[in-house]
Amino acid sequence: MSTSYTDTITTANTLLNDNKLKESIPFYEKALKTTDTIEEKIDLLNLIGRLYLSIGQNNNAIKSFENSLKEHEKLSAEKSELLMANKGGILNNLGILAVNTNVKSAIDWHKKALGIFTQKNEEDSEKFKAHLANTHFSLADAFYKKPDFYQAKKQFKNAILFYKELSEIDPGTYNPLIASTHYYLGNIYNDDNAVY
Repeated sequence: MSTSYTDTITTANTLLNDNKLKESIPFYEKALKTTDTIEEKIDLLNLIGRLYLSIGQNNNAIKSFENSLKEHEKLSAEKSELLMANKGGILNNLGILAVNTNVKSAIDWHKKALGIFTQKNEEDSEKFKAHLANTHFSLADAFYKKPDFYQAKKQFKNAILFYKELSEIDPGTYNPLIASTHYYLGNIYNDDNAVY
C-alpha cells in the first residue's frame, strides 16, 4: 500500500470522524483509484455509497453500490463466499434506494438479499438472524408499495417471527421493531379492507 493511499484514507477518515461526510467523499474516491485489492475496492465503494445515501445523493449511492456488486463478480469463489453477507447488504441498500422509484427492481434486489441471508442463516442463525429479519421487513415494504398486500403481509409476518426470536436476547432493540412491524401489518389489513 502506498503512502499516498494511506495519507488519503487518513484524511478521509479524519473528515468522516469530524462528521464532514460530503467533504470526505472525494478523498475516499481518490483512494479507490489507487487501492490494491478487490476487497478494498468493495469496502470503499460501500462506504462511499453509504456516505452518498447519508447526504441525500441517491443516484450516486446507487452507482457506488452497483460498482461494488461488479467488483464482487471479480472475486474468487472462496473470497466471494467470505463476502457473501456483504453482498446481501449491498443488495438490500439498492432495494431500499429503489423502493420509491422502481418497486420491481427493489423487490428483485431484496429477493436476492433474502436468498443470501437465508443461506447464511442456515450456516449461523445467531449471526445472520437480524439481517434476515430486516430483509423480510424491507421486502414487505416493497411489496406494500407495489401493491401486493398478500406478499407484504407474508413478509411482515416473517420479519415478526425473527424479531421475536431476537427480542429474547435483546428486548430493548427488537421489541420496538416488533411493534413497528405490527403497525405496518395493521395498515395493510386496513388498506386491504380485511379484518385483523
